[in-house]
Amino acid sequence: RRDDPEASALYDLLEQAVRIGVCASVLSLTPAAPLAFRAAVPALAMTLGEGVGLIYLMAKIKTPRIKMPRWRRRLVNRELLFLSVPLTLSRLVSGALKTAGSLLIPLRLAASGLSYSEGVTSLGLYSGMAMPLLMLPAMFSGAIGTVGTPAIARLKKEDAPGFIRRLLYPACALGALSALLLYFAAPFISRKLFRQPALTALYRALCPLCLTGSVQAVIAGIFSGL
Repeated sequence: RRDDPEASALYDLLEQAVRIGVCASVLSLTPAAPLAFRAAVPALAMTLGEGVGLIYLMAKIKTPRIKMPRWRRRLVNRELLFLSVPLTLSRLVSGALKTAGSLLIPLRLAASGLSYSEGVTSLGLYSGMAMPLLMLPAMFSGAIGTVGTPAIARLKKEDAPGFIRRLLYPACALGALSALLLYFAAPFISRKLFRQPALTALYRALCPLCLTGSVQAVIAGIFSGL
């Protein structure tokens, strides 16, 4: 919300803290769990994190009830419907494309010489184990973009570039530091947490995505404010 950016930023931070805590605790308490279970842990952590964040946001932000005539309420509902339909369709298309990718990528990997089960395993290593850690800095830098969005909307045109640079500097620093930490911590994460040594090379090859993801999350907030 533009009128309460601190609550939105705390929502983002609380959500990511719950995700990290759930992943770390479940993976450390179930060292002998099968690969399918361990690959599903990030999705479970994301669901719990979003649920806790939503409960916090609903408790923190109280929306006053506004009395209005029935004709006015119908007009507002129609406007809300027109605004929500494109967003809903966008989410549906995005989900359909992700599902199609999950089905087609193993098939194409199998066409290149791998078996179907090996293709599914490779996709699971990437999407279920590698990507959540690679995108972790973006989840925290997104709070910077959330706080900066209303401030950018209120700034004069000539003051915006300097403020935008001040938002991007910490995002770049966070992404670069995260990429460096992931590069050196890759053996420990892959062997101790996920018990998949093959993830070490994948983490080290993709660790620059920590930087790009962190910056992209702030840029999304900047565009919202502009």
